[in-house]
Amino acid sequence: MIQQLKDSGYINKEMEEFFKFNVVHGRYLCGNIIQEFLPKIKETEIQVDDNLAIFTVSDLHSTNNSILKLVNLSKQINFLIVPKYVFWISKVEALYKHISENYSTLPDYILYLDGLDTLILKDIYNPKKYLDFYNCKVLFNVENQYAGTGYEAPTAEYLHNFYNDDYQNFLNKNREKYGNDLPFGLNAGVFLGEKKYVLKLLKEAYNYMKRNPNKGFPYGCTDDQYVFR
Repeated sequence: MIQQLKDSGYINKEMEEFFKFNVVHGRYLCGNIIQEFLPKIKETEIQVDDNLAIFTVSDLHSTNNSILKLVNLSKQINFLIVPKYVFWISKVEALYKHISENYSTLPDYILYLDGLDTLILKDIYNPKKYLDFYNCKVLFNVENQYAGTGYEAPTAEYLHNFYNDDYQNFLNKNREKYGNDLPFGLNAGVFLGEKKYVLKLLKEAYNYMKRNPNKGFPYGCTDDQYVFR
């Protein structure tokens, strides 16, 4: 897609950086891309590796308004529709149950995308190469902060360890690896992983979410980003 946009004059140098990525995430960014490039996005065929399954989870209303439907590969995206979307446990629960029940028929790699603020801009081939590059079994999107998604903790002390011990440990590792204190954090709006490992991860996260929050974090926490971190 990026070459077609450049050839047709639809893209400038400032926006070209974003089109280096196969997937972009964020309402502001996706909104700008749609506003500027919607005609080309809708007419461009995007190809996906046969060994990759793409999922999103939402209720019927959000599914009908998903910007993923703008991309010309909607038949390759599995829209898992829930009767009522409950933040944020519905995503983990629906995806976990679907993969569990259809494990043998699914390909080896899973890509999850939030439906309202992610766009696929380029062909996605050989998902293994992304995981190999980062030497991991699952690769998450990143955001330039260490915030949650709005989860209201049951007590004032509930997230104490997360924001004190875990946060400081994260900053120390970030300083050692990158030489700065920028609080980049995991964002669960996009993740790619090996099917077996994704299923294991979702199962563990779902079990934490369903437990009694009186046991302390992460038990009973329904914020997927907190739990995955």
